This record gives sequence, C-alpha cells and structure tokens, in this order.
Amino acid sequence: MSPLRDERGVIIDWLARTVLFLALLGLVLFDGASATVNYLSLQSVADETAAAVSADLTGSSRPTESQIAEEAAPLAEEHGARLLKAEMDAQGVVLIKMRRTATTLFLGRISAAKKWTRATAVAHFDTNAF
Repeated sequence: MSPLRDERGVIIDWLARTVLFLALLGLVLFDGASATVNYLSLQSVADETAAAVSADLTGSSRPTESQIAEEAAPLAEEHGARLLKAEMDAQGVVLIKMRRTATTLFLGRISAAKKWTRATAVAHFDTNAF
C-alpha cells in the first residue's frame, strides 16, 4: 500500500506557473511586435516624408539643406521620429534619413538589446517624378 499523499495546493501551484508563463510570453510578444512594427512603419514614414518634401520643392529654385530640413523635421516629429539627414543631390533626388525608438517594456532596458529597438530608415524621392 502506498501512503496517502497530500495534494493540497497542486492546482494553485499549476495555476501560478501557467499565469507566470503566459505573462512572460505576453511580454516577449509585445516587445517583439513593437520592435517589428517600428522597423516596418518607419520606412513608410520616411518614404511619405521624402515624397511630401519633394512635392513641396518642385518648381522652386535649388533649396538649401536647411530649407529641406525645415520641411522634413515637422513631418518626422509628427510620427515620433528624429530627422538625421535631409538633403537634395545634384540630380534633384531628395534624401531623407530618420531614426525612431520603439516603445518596449523590457528590450529597451537591456543595453545589449537596445539596438533592436532603434530603427533607421532612408528614403529617396526624385523631384522630377511629378
């Protein structure tokens, strides 16, 4: 005969482990999704900004780099990004470079993983396309 076992608390223990596992899984999924969406959406923001700046500059005389930056900076800030570079080359192609950091719960606090939360996007748009 086997001695009787005390099984009190087995369900509570299992439930606590399950809740902890699901909480950690949710944290990982949220941070991963946040970093991924940041990378993907920043490129479209950079493309839209380059197109808008290019449309505003079409037909005007050769703009300076500061004029291009004045046009692009508010558009970048509107989307939570920081404008790194805004210029026009000799062929009339507008170059926009911006950076944005994803909102995360855990990845942004780890120094080795911070690079995964920062996205950089470069967009080119030809002013002669219009």
